[in-house]
Order: sequence, then structure tokens, then C-alpha cells
Amino acid sequence: MAITKTATKGIRPLEQKDIGQVSTLFLESFRNKKQSEDCLNQYFREIYLEHPLRDPEIPSLVFENSGIIEGFIGVTLGKMLFRGEPVTAAVSSAFVVKADASGNRNPLTGISLLREFLGGKQDLSVADAANETTRQLWTKSGGAIAYPYSFTWTRPLQPLQAMLELDAVPSTLHRYAKPGAWLGDQVATQIPPIKPRRPDCRVEDIDSAVLLDLWSTLPKQSLVPDYDLNSLQWLIDKACESETEGPLAMRVVRSQKGKALGWYVYFRKRNSIGRVLQIAAFPGSMDVVLDCLIHEAHGEGLAALRGRAEPDHLYVFNKRFCAFQGRPWCLVHSPDPDIVNAFQSADVFFSGFDGELWMKVNA
Repeated sequence: MAITKTATKGIRPLEQKDIGQVSTLFLESFRNKKQSEDCLNQYFREIYLEHPLRDPEIPSLVFENSGIIEGFIGVTLGKMLFRGEPVTAAVSSAFVVKADASGNRNPLTGISLLREFLGGKQDLSVADAANETTRQLWTKSGGAIAYPYSFTWTRPLQPLQAMLELDAVPSTLHRYAKPGAWLGDQVATQIPPIKPRRPDCRVEDIDSAVLLDLWSTLPKQSLVPDYDLNSLQWLIDKACESETEGPLAMRVVRSQKGKALGWYVYFRKRNSIGRVLQIAAFPGSMDVVLDCLIHEAHGEGLAALRGRAEPDHLYVFNKRFCAFQGRPWCLVHSPDPDIVNAFQSADVFFSGFDGELWMKVNA
């Protein structure tokens, strides 16, 4: 469904002078985020005003009223190919509306910002870490839900520690539960199915150039990212700035004869949830690649692994005792219904580097 572009009073492109107000608004709205305001100012400036693919004609937007920023929607751009033709994808993030003294937020501010964004010059609009409020506003504005990409998988490695990390145990009880969780996991992690299988393969570190080479030889769906080395390296560098998730590991999986089977990129921190930003495999090899990831993360002492579900490989993940959960929502909009249909029919390669999941504010 097309969005008619109409200028809305109070909505304008983000400027340097707005960054401080936007950071304050974000921290007020997401009180669980632990970034300092100064660090967030710099981060927002870099990703929304200095992104290597930034286009002034598809900007981040603010809703201003008498000098006060009352709403914001961040926009970053990515290059994609749809059936071989170039597509400009605009990814929304940090979508916030200021609360009044009673804690209420004006829905008209949010829907005005969103419709202004969806009416932009991009070929595709995406939000892939959306909450329920954003889902409602998005669909009311003519957007669609990409159900195949709206599921998350979790693979417990230390099941009791994972429960603590996922807040399945009240935070007030964490200090008392941790010793028992550690002891219980020492037993649980040695018993199948929690104990991972040892794959017969080789795992090696890779850099962004090798990842790009691997990507170039992977069989493609109808809609795929159009990576180049500079923008991919920028995304990886920004992902590495997450202060709470540990180092970002990038690995290629090879057969004993040296044939590339696939690769994975994930955050690695002992006793924590390792977020998987990208996992990919050549035909028939996802089971081995996933086994290598699980085996490595288990050896590093992670509590669990978590990532966006891979629609073509749900059976493989299920067989490796991964649990699936709906949300966050993946939302799409395009004037070309075939692009929307590609998302809804799982004919897209769409990883954490292609939406907003690489951002540290989503940690």
C-alpha cells in the first residue's frame, strides 16, 4: 500500500543540534538502557548523521513543538538487490514519543512521524526490533508484518544461568540463586541434550573481507543485501561498540578438507546470552554450522545463544533443542508489493546486519 507524502507540521530532518534532546528522550523512554547520555550523543550522531550510506533525502526525523523534541524516528540506509535490481532499504530505529506528566504519549505524534518516514523516497522500509505499539502504528499506516522473520530462537547452554539472564527469576533473588544455578549447571551441561555434540570440522577466525568473499558465493534469495567492504566493516565496527555483550566473534566453518560450509557472527561473554547477528550456511550444511556455534559457545561458558529465526532452517534449529519465541516484530513497507511478498514468503536473506539488531541500543 502506497503512502501519500504530505509535509506534517512539526516534523523535520534530524540536525546536529537535536542530538542532546533525542538522547535524553530515548533514555527517558527506555529506562533499562544503561548508556550514559554523553556516549549516546556520540553514538546517535555517528549512526544517524555520519552513516556511510546516509542520504539527506531519506533522513532521520524529529517532531518538534516550540523548540522541544517530542518524537524521533532514527533512519539508517542499506543497499539491497531484488531479483538483481538495486533497492534502497531504510531501517527505522529508536522510535520514541515523549510522555506527558501523566506518563501518556500522544499517538498522533507517533503515527505522524511514522507516516512521514514510510512516505520517503526509499524502496523498502523496515523495522525489525519493533514492539507491540510500533506494530499497531505500522499496520495502521499501511505497513505489513513479516511473520517469518518475527521469531527468535534461544539455545540454552547453562539452563539455570540462562534463566537468571533472561529474568525468569526475580532480580531480588539473583544473589541467592546464582550459587545453586552454577552447581546445577555443572551437572546439566554434561547430560544430553544440553551437552552439545562435537562436530567434525574446523573453525577459523575471519575478518570482514573474508566474510564478504563467503557471502558472494552463497546461493541467493530474491531479496538480499548488497554489501560492500566499507559499509560492512562500518557495521561490524559499530556492533563491536556494545559495552555489555563481550567481544564479537566471526568464524568460518570448514570441512576437514578445507571446504567452506558456512559462518557465524555472535557476541561472546561468559555466563551471558550470546546474541547471534548472522549465521549462514551453504546448501546442506546448516546443521554442522549450528553444531559448531553451539559447541564453541558452550566451551566459552555462555549461558545461552539467541538470534533471529532462520525460516529455511527451523527444523535444524528445532533438532538442536532451540526454543522459539514470537517477537520482536519484523515490519516492512514498500510501494512494490512483490518486495513485501518476498518478506512474507521467507524469500529474503535478512540478518542482524541488515536491520537494526547490530545497534548497541538493542543489546
